[in-house]
Order: sequence, then C-alpha cells, then structure tokens
Amino acid sequence: MTTTRYRENGSAPFTPEQVAVLVRAATAAPSVHNSQPWRFRDHDDQLDLLLDAGRPVTVADPDAREQVISCGAALGNLRLAMSHLGHDALVTVLPDADDPRHLATIRRGAARPTSASDALLYEAIYQRRSHRRPFDPEPVSAALLAELSRAGTSDRTWVREVATPEDHLAVVELAADAAHLLLADPGYRGELSHWTRHDTSRRDGVGLDSLGTEPYPVSGLPWALLSDSRVGIEELRRHPILVLGTREDTPGDWLSVGEALQRLLLLATARGLAVSLFTQTVEVPALRSTLRRVLGLSGPPQLILRLGYPVTSVPRTPRRALESVFVTDAARLRS
Repeated sequence: MTTTRYRENGSAPFTPEQVAVLVRAATAAPSVHNSQPWRFRDHDDQLDLLLDAGRPVTVADPDAREQVISCGAALGNLRLAMSHLGHDALVTVLPDADDPRHLATIRRGAARPTSASDALLYEAIYQRRSHRRPFDPEPVSAALLAELSRAGTSDRTWVREVATPEDHLAVVELAADAAHLLLADPGYRGELSHWTRHDTSRRDGVGLDSLGTEPYPVSGLPWALLSDSRVGIEELRRHPILVLGTREDTPGDWLSVGEALQRLLLLATARGLAVSLFTQTVEVPALRSTLRRVLGLSGPPQLILRLGYPVTSVPRTPRRALESVFVTDAARLRS
C-alpha cells in the first residue's frame, strides 16, 4: 500500500506527472522574442516561478518589463493547469521581498471540478500561436471584441479598443516611428539577430519558418534583418487594434497584465482568431508616453495587439525541454 506524504499545512506533494502538466502548460506561454525567460523550483507541495536572469533582452527590455509580462502569461497558464488537475490554484505573487526574481508561488487548493470556461482556455493553450502573417478581410464583430476586452480586464488591468480613425492613425504613425528608431540602433538589430533562429535545432527564439514575407508589423521586426525596414501602414489600418495596460507600472502590474494578456489570447484562439503583438511603440519611452497622452489612456500602455482571422496556419515556436527550465530537482520529471 502506498502512503501519501503530507506536509504540516496539510498539502500533499505534487507528483512528477502533475509537475509535468503544470510546467508544460506554463512554458507554452508566449514570451518576448520567444526568449522563454522563466525557471521553476519544485518544493514538493509548491511550485515557484522565477525570472531567468540568464536570458536577458537588455536592449529592447532594459527593465525586464516584457520578460516579467511573459512570466505573467506563464502564471496564467499555471492557474489553468491547476484547474485542469481538479484544484483551485493558491497563488502568492512576489512572495520574497529580498528576491525580486521570485515572481510567484503556486500551491494546490481545494478540489473542485474544472469549469467549462477554464476547460475551454486550457485546451487553447496548445493551439495558440503568435501570428506573423496577413489576416483575412473578414471583420471581427464588435461583440467578440467586447468579449476579448472583458477577458483582459481585471482590477489592475484595462483594455482599450483603438476605435476612431484618428486614434487608429495615431497608433499607426507611432508604430512606424518606433520601428524606424529601433532598427536604427545597431544594438537592437544585433539582439533581434540573436533571437532570430536560422538553426532549427535550437529550442528558443523565432525561427525563420514562423516569419512571413510582409513588412512590419505583419511579419514582425526580425524580417527587417533579411529584407528591409518598410512598415506596412495600410495593413495596420485594416484590422482591430487593442491596447492592453495597467493602473500602475510595477512588477506586480506587469505580472497581472501578462495573465490578462494570456486570458485574452486563449479566448481569441478558442474563438478562431489570431493575434499579432507589436510592442515596439511601448519599448521607446518617449513614444510610450505619447501613446498614453494621445489616446487619453488611464494608465501606462503595456502591449498593442492586432487581431483578425488567420489566412494560413503558422508553426508553433519551439520550447525548451522541461528538464532545462528547473532550478533544482528536475529529476522528478524523469522518475
């Protein structure tokens, strides 16, 4: 007979299979340049989410804002995976004031059936793709945009549709300015080159097969390294744009907006939509401030999303092996 061990708080340790379910879901999240800036520490009955300082994107993201947002998206997937395992997720955000890289701790809560909404989003985790191709001309309904906006809204986050022609034009022009400014920086181009993968054996970065042949923002800025730095302004004008932001601009807010982003992305996937992120405008501090002022936003913008129905499928970007993202005790996954 097998006896289950319990810690003093009454929580049973995660099994290796449960750890694999949780971490596999977490690592399926999107991340800046597919840098996958996360690590995990398994403590029997809790799983720690850590920022991986060894995978910096220092030119585009000097404050690690986008990397923390990426880890927030991973945290959102952890919650869904815990629900998939039949439990509430007990999450403590930024639990260690002396270790800012310790972003969250997740424990198993009370047993409960998986809700239909959680099941829908969990299934979408492995279907979601970062879209870098043209969209179909079919319009996205106002009702669906409203549903996505609700999915991305929380007590710390907001979603704003860029609805008027004037605001749309302002976002388009700022995106074009950001692309030209960033691509004029050799350090930025070098960083893009580092994360754009010619070697298909690598398990991170953006592979060439994920990029289209259109100018920014359809194919993303990495394509500019291979052709030119044109900006497809007309393409930006054709499709809905959402701005996702926060009340404040702290690491806790960045984690929250990462979770909000992932909920929105997964719901969009479940509804047959694709989403393209073009974050360059908010990577230039002056343009980020201008975007907030011109749109009259209630807080700092964190992400800009372009939405539409995909014309073609895109390959899934690679993921690091589960064993490689653990700080300790990765052997449990192989037992």
